[in-house]
Amino acid sequence: MYNYAKYEGDTIKQYSIYATLDDSTEVRIQPEDLGINYWVFMYGLKESLRLEKKEMIMNFVQLYESRHHTKIINLRLYNYPLVLLKDEVIEAEAQLVKQYPITELRKK
Repeated sequence: MYNYAKYEGDTIKQYSIYATLDDSTEVRIQPEDLGINYWVFMYGLKESLRLEKKEMIMNFVQLYESRHHTKIINLRLYNYPLVLLKDEVIEAEAQLVKQYPITELRKK
C-alpha cells in the first residue's frame, strides 16, 4: 500500500492510459470512464497492461466499449515520470511502457 521513501534524483512514476478508437479518435482512459475507483483502475487495468494479463485487459476493454458504445482498437500505457530534485520536481521524458493492438487480442 505504501511506497518506499524517495530521494533526490529518484523518479516518481505517473501512469496514463490512452486508447485509439475505431474512428481513429485518441482518448485518455480514466477511472470514471469505466465507472470504477482509482485503486481498481491502477491495480486492475494499469497492472493488467503492465504485466500483459490479456484476459483482464479485455474485461476492461469490454467495460469501456459497453459504457461508451464504441470499439477500442489499440491501448497504450505511458509513464510520465517526475524527477525529485533538491528544490523542485521536474517532468522527465514520457515513456511508452506497453502497447496492445486490441484487434490482435480479440483473435485469440
